[in-house]
Amino acid sequence: MMASATPGWAPNAGVGRRTLPRYHVAAPVDIVVLKSGVPETIPGRSVDLGEGGIGAIAASELQPGQSVGIEIFLPQVSQPVRARATVKYQQHLHCGLQFLGLSRQEHEILRYWINNAGAPPVANKFIEPPPRSVATPPETTLPKPQEFLRGQPSRVRRSNKWAWLQWRPSRELLMRLALLVVVAAGIAWWRWQSGWKEIESQAREAESQSSVPRLQVPSAVMAQHVRYRLDPVYPQEARAGGIQGVVILNVVVGSDGAVKTVRALSGPEQLKQAATDAVRWWKFEPYVVDGNPVDAETTVAIDFRAGS
Repeated sequence: MMASATPGWAPNAGVGRRTLPRYHVAAPVDIVVLKSGVPETIPGRSVDLGEGGIGAIAASELQPGQSVGIEIFLPQVSQPVRARATVKYQQHLHCGLQFLGLSRQEHEILRYWINNAGAPPVANKFIEPPPRSVATPPETTLPKPQEFLRGQPSRVRRSNKWAWLQWRPSRELLMRLALLVVVAAGIAWWRWQSGWKEIESQAREAESQSSVPRLQVPSAVMAQHVRYRLDPVYPQEARAGGIQGVVILNVVVGSDGAVKTVRALSGPEQLKQAATDAVRWWKFEPYVVDGNPVDAETTVAIDFRAGS
C-alpha cells in the first residue's frame, strides 16, 4: 500500500549538505519511548523511508528532540529493522524520525530492501547519512553454497563455487515455503490492521479534544498546584559564556495532572531546551472546574542565574 509523503523537514540543511532519497512504503512500525523510566511501545505506520530516517504516523504524540527506539516491519523481510532515532518533528500525529545509528547488519538489510523493493523514490529530504557500510546485501538474504549442497548427489562438485546454482528445491519444500509466506503475511496484515485502527481512534479523539477550548489559568494560580518539580540543568556552555535570563514556557497540563505539551515562548535560545526538558517531567494537582478535572493551559517561568 503506497501513501503520500509526510510534511517535509530539513534538519541542519545547508549548502553542500548531502541528501538521501526517500521511498514510499506503508509498513507497521513500533516506536519505543521512555515515560518516567518505563518503556512504552507506540504502534504506527510508515509513510516513507530512506537510509537516513523514516516518516511515520504514530498513535501518540512525540516530542521533537526525543530519543526513541524503532522497529520497522518491512514487506518481504523476515525480521524487523531495529534502530535508535531522534524525533525531528511532530505534527498532527505525523512525525519524522532520523536514525542515530544503525548496526552494520541493520544498515545492509535496509539498503538491500531499498535496492530491490522497486518503490519509486519521493522528493529528497535532508537527512544525515548513516555510518559508512558495505554496499553488499546481508549474508542472511541468500543461503550459502554449502547449505544448498548439503545432502545433494555426489555428481555436484563442492569445489565449484557456482555449484549451488544447479540445486533445485523439491515440491514439498516449495509448499512449506509458500505456507510460511502466507502465515507471515497474515500476521503482518493483522498487526497492521490493529495498529491502524488504534491510530484512527486516537486521531479522532485528538481532533475532538482540540476542538474544545482549553481553560487559561494564571501562572500564579497554577504554581500552587505543582506537586513535583524537576530543576533544570544549567547548560555548561551557557554557564561558561555567562548567558543567563528567564525562559517563559507555555504549558498544557492534562486532567490527570501530567504535562501534555511544553513550548518555549521567550528567553535565551541556549537555555530554552534545558527549561523545556525539565518542565516536561513536572506533575500538578489536577485543575478542577465544577467538581471535574479539566485540561489547563498556563505559563511557567524558569530563571537561570550564573551564580546558582
